[in-house]
Amino acid sequence: DANATLPQIAAFAKGRGLDFVAISDHNTIAQHGLIAEAQKTLSNFLLLRSNEVTTYQGHGNALGAAAYVDHRVGFVGASATTIINDVTAQGGIFTVNHPELRLGGECIGCAWDHADTPWDKVAGIEVHTGAYDVVEMLFTPKAIARWDALEDAGHHLAAVGGSDDHRGGAEMSANKSQIGSPTTVVWADQLSEASLIAGIKQQHTYVKLRGPADPDVEFTVRKPDDTQGMIGDVVTDLNELVFTVHVVGGAGTYAGLWRNGALVDKEVPVTSDDFTNTIVVPPAGALERFRLELTDEGRYRVVVTSHIYAQAHLSDDGCGCQSERGAGAGLLGSVVIGLIG
Repeated sequence: DANATLPQIAAFAKGRGLDFVAISDHNTIAQHGLIAEAQKTLSNFLLLRSNEVTTYQGHGNALGAAAYVDHRVGFVGASATTIINDVTAQGGIFTVNHPELRLGGECIGCAWDHADTPWDKVAGIEVHTGAYDVVEMLFTPKAIARWDALEDAGHHLAAVGGSDDHRGGAEMSANKSQIGSPTTVVWADQLSEASLIAGIKQQHTYVKLRGPADPDVEFTVRKPDDTQGMIGDVVTDLNELVFTVHVVGGAGTYAGLWRNGALVDKEVPVTSDDFTNTIVVPPAGALERFRLELTDEGRYRVVVTSHIYAQAHLSDDGCGCQSERGAGAGLLGSVVIGLIG
């Protein structure tokens, strides 16, 4: 469902500073052989195999799945459950695309409405899809609310984004976006399909909603041995909740810590392009989720991270009181930047 060639797609994506791009088409893996041939001509850039499993009740990406997935829901027992089980059985991961994109006949089945979805087997959900100026105000808040509701129910889902670019960067109308807008950043130890799949599965992701030029972030929680838990980690048995926020290239934005789907206190102005801040919050004794969001002038989201899941003990008196802390260390590791969707 596109007219750009794979070399054109790769050249455009590399020109935007991306390291990989997910290549999908609707209900087919015919593109996988072409991807394998095109990959031979590329260095330091990865074409990630995908298949957009498209049904009348929702779309999702089968990332890293090598075989066709039967999308014919209602026929010979096919359902969201069989689709997702098939993807994971192949060693791939399933991410839900544009979950709240409800456009009626303009995009039949674009919103995700499968009641039988085995959410514990879904790796990620698109918190932003496509053109920023249109989608951020209309659909992104709804997608994030859907994500939060699933997290409230106990499911851990990576935040991902997808451009849904069908023309290799040639589409520039108001409701279209180019490859890399948005950009999904994945923590991975190497540029390979297996490493990217593992990074998304472990929720080591954040999304730049407008594109690659949006700020880079590091968001960590301090462990008792002074090492850092990163985005996507589950960190328990803490004595305190001390988060470090490091923002690069974000002067003029605002950083907000979100706890269990609600903003903690006020957003903090990012006052430089190499900004570090430490946030201490009182523990509740239970496992909680925390994410970092950057907004443009305190209004619209520009960066959204996946969650850190952290549990800290209450003090003996039950108050969980903490004192102010100084700035801490940032995240150790490498990031690989690319597009999901």
